[in-house]
Amino acid sequence: MTTFEQLVAAVNNAVAEVGEARTLAAQGIQHVARSSTRMENIACGSSSYRLRDVLAALTAAITAIEHSNTAAASASAQLNTYLAAIGNSTTTVEAQPEAAPPPAAAESLDSTPRLPDGGIDFHALAKRLGLLEARPTEQPPFDPRRFNPACWQGLKPYDQAGTAEGNLFIAPGKRWNTRPMQASKLEVGPQSDLHPQWRSRKAPWHIEGKIAAYMRQKGFTDGCVYLNARPCSGPDGCARNLPDLLPVGSTLHVHARYIDRTGETRFYYREYRGTGKALT
Repeated sequence: MTTFEQLVAAVNNAVAEVGEARTLAAQGIQHVARSSTRMENIACGSSSYRLRDVLAALTAAITAIEHSNTAAASASAQLNTYLAAIGNSTTTVEAQPEAAPPPAAAESLDSTPRLPDGGIDFHALAKRLGLLEARPTEQPPFDPRRFNPACWQGLKPYDQAGTAEGNLFIAPGKRWNTRPMQASKLEVGPQSDLHPQWRSRKAPWHIEGKIAAYMRQKGFTDGCVYLNARPCSGPDGCARNLPDLLPVGSTLHVHARYIDRTGETRFYYREYRGTGKALT
């Protein structure tokens, strides 16, 4: 094979690889758009869960993939032009077809708004995302017993955060915190309404214990917290002492997602009912 033939073969390979990249990009757009739709469906089931950041990230991913697809199309055209030029127009390669827009059948799977040319209608998408929390009358009742992955928004795994983090929801599903809660950053005062023997235990100063203090101070009777670690055990731990720290008749639902010693992801749920035994 001559040097010229090697060059032509190399450019041909490049054209083919760019074509593959564009096909993958088109598939990627569809997959990410479907993910966005699924996240929207979660949000529609719980309008108070602030999923705007997650949905915005998915939208940004769609944008990035579409930009890469456009760049790949330009590269493909330039490669074909170059191939024709070096062959003095005697050697050409069939132009790679434009990446096909999502097929009509995909529309039933992907409700992402699109323009007539098949591109994402970002103005319509932004409007839709902005309306997610404006439809409380359309939402089913908040069920604190039912696991909802959207409630972990913003929480890092314990080994990444270096500490326990949590999101608190107060009935009927209103998120209490705007940033992940950490025990070291929750100011609840000296908890002087506790008997001294409870004040000296670790449970009142963990996220669960400080949430119990919030509930006592604010008069909340029902709460639901999502944690990146399960409640600690032991005589002075949260699992044993939390009911006594909660106001009488109150309920705190605790969901936890954590990594066990084998590296497996585990889920925890328990409903804690307040006895008020720790209160003066």
